[in-house]
Amino acid sequence: MPRMDGMDFCSVVRHNRTFRLIFLTSKEEEVDEVLALKVGADDFYPQPFSQRLLLERVKVLLRPRNSKG
Repeated sequence: MPRMDGMDFCSVVRHNRTFRLIFLTSKEEEVDEVLALKVGADDFYPQPFSQRLLLERVKVLLRPRNSKG
């Protein structure tokens, strides 16, 4: 991203977003994953990643949320 990194973007949009946010990144450290989740990411995938697994994770994130919980 030319003007800001993913962490900055997530911090800016997390409060008013109606979409899911998945990090696809070259960062591999656990601390990066923890930070991404803390700033509002719904999921985090370091490269290389399985396209099949990514597709299934996206399907999970798109499932309707249970409002009873």
